[in-house]
Parts: sequence; structure tokens; C-alpha cells
Amino acid sequence: AVLSPLGIVLGITAVVTAFFQNIRWRQVMQLLLIFTVLPVNSGLYTGLYLFAGIISFFNRKEYGCFDGWFLLLFILLLNPLRLVVEGNGIVLDFSTLASNISASAMLVFLTADSTIKTYRYIKRWLQSCFLSSNKS
Repeated sequence: AVLSPLGIVLGITAVVTAFFQNIRWRQVMQLLLIFTVLPVNSGLYTGLYLFAGIISFFNRKEYGCFDGWFLLLFILLLNPLRLVVEGNGIVLDFSTLASNISASAMLVFLTADSTIKTYRYIKRWLQSCFLSSNKS
């Protein structure tokens, strides 16, 4: 119940701020992760949803310092090997847990990055508006 409103806020923020992202693969991946993380029934199609974003990631000529972390999150997200532990009537699927955590972490990181870029863009825009009005 607590995560549902947070998910809605994160989804709206991700959609609004994605357009201020200046790195194309991050913009594409952020919008695609909304379809993967927020709906409950999209887990089976995660690889298919994120295919365009992953291709965009590997299509770059230059990589930044954080791109290695995103590569690790891609590996955890799309890991085909399953690690299931059973005991005392409890079944723990660590692979699904790692996949869910990595998709959520990637969405949070990308949304935070684009939110910072949105803030900087709006700040520069406001400064240019006030500086141009003060000169006249």
C-alpha cells in the first residue's frame, strides 16, 4: 500500500523528466522501465520491453563512468540462470528478486539523473528570463 503511491509519483516524475535527458539510451531506457517496473504483470516480457534500450546502450561509441554500473544492472535484470532456495516451506527466488531490484534501481537512478538535468535546465531558463528582463 505504501509503494503504490510512491510508484505513481516515480512514474509521473520519470515521464516528465525523461525529455530533459540528453543521453539518448538513458532517455529510452527510462521510458521503457516505466512499463517494466510499475505494472505488476509485465515481468515475463521484461527482456522484450528493454531490448531497444539495451541496443541503444551498446550502440554508443563512448561510455561514461557510471555506464559500468548500468551494465551490471542489465546483467542482473536479464540473467537467465535461476537461483531458487527452498526450506521450511518457504521458496526464495533470488534471481527474480535481483531482477526486480535491478530494474527498480535503474529506474530510480535514471529518474534522479534526469530530474537533476531538468532542475538545471529550468534554473538556466529562469536566469535567462530574469537577466533579459533586467537589461531592458
